[in-house]
Amino acid sequence: MLQNDARKKDASQLGVTARITAEYPQLTASMKKFADFVLEDPLEVASLSIHSAVSVVGVSVATAHRFVTKIGYGGYSEFRSDLFQSFREGNAADENIRKSSLQFDSVHDVFSSELKAVSQNIVSSLRHIGAEDIDQAVDRIIKARNIYVVGTNVSAHLAALLAIGLEHFRGNVFSSAGAHGAVGAAQQLLRYDEDDLVIAIAFPRYYRDTIELVRFVSERRVPVLGITDNLRSPLASVADQILLLNSKRLTTGQTSDSTILAFIEALVAAVAYRLPDAPENELAFSEFTLPWYSRA
Repeated sequence: MLQNDARKKDASQLGVTARITAEYPQLTASMKKFADFVLEDPLEVASLSIHSAVSVVGVSVATAHRFVTKIGYGGYSEFRSDLFQSFREGNAADENIRKSSLQFDSVHDVFSSELKAVSQNIVSSLRHIGAEDIDQAVDRIIKARNIYVVGTNVSAHLAALLAIGLEHFRGNVFSSAGAHGAVGAAQQLLRYDEDDLVIAIAFPRYYRDTIELVRFVSERRVPVLGITDNLRSPLASVADQILLLNSKRLTTGQTSDSTILAFIEALVAAVAYRLPDAPENELAFSEFTLPWYSRA
């Protein structure tokens, strides 16, 4: 599913990190100090009373109350409850690993179940991603002057694969994989504007570097297309558009990278379909790289 104008979604649909990300530019300096504490150590914040939390940060109780109200909570207790819930969701993978040995009878059962789960993820995602969603995403990709694909950790490799795929059919596509960290990526993105496009890939657990880079370019009015898993993702509040994928691995509950890769390949194919000179470009590339092909 692609959400247009994601910043305007009902805050009740978003997780703590997404709410903070959406409101961060409008927070006061003292609120930002508290927000940074929450982002750095949400479990610690959830385990502390409001008085203990503000004592650690060095702000007032009133500031904490204003902060939780600003990001859409009815009170501090509701905010703490959501923090605990987010932490439980983030650690569901550990529990699934413990239970997996009880759910399967053999190694082959695990192997085949994981492959079936990828197929189910793809079918489920297709129910949420409509023709209009893909058309709009492809339009952005084709019209952009430059494209920068952002991801952290494993998502950095997925970002590189998407950039390589798109580069086959249009020029000026780059990724954060070779940027030497978030600072290097920010330096490369400094000259991007509304004529360019950033594609951000973020799945649990969402890395702060990716979200900060998206916030950095969003404040400079660079369009952002987010690829993520649900509306509680911190990308949901800062991207102009998002595509949602079901991407859970069956046995561990962790992210299924193969599901995301299948989506990437499908998106590249959709872009190629819309470009009239795509077949000629692919043929030219094949002819150019022919000397490097194995003769075996």
